[in-house]
Amino acid sequence: MIVMAELSLYPLHEGYGAEILQFIEKIQSVSGISVETNAMSTLITGEYDEIMRLLNKEIKAVFSALKAVIILKISNGCLVNEQYE
Repeated sequence: MIVMAELSLYPLHEGYGAEILQFIEKIQSVSGISVETNAMSTLITGEYDEIMRLLNKEIKAVFSALKAVIILKISNGCLVNEQYE
């Protein structure tokens, strides 16, 4: 099953830009998923199990390293990229 997840990371301290970019780079390094970024969020699309493994690993890593808020939306019905339909 293909899903799309939209994530926004908000570290709760000054000078957070590098941590956001590092988070996005980790997600982009995973093969088998599509990653799109914009000014407010990162969209990842791929197989449900792969996306959930990735989210579990990377969100845990962020929360282990710093105080942050992560906004997450997951959908299996709002796929904008036609290759996944």
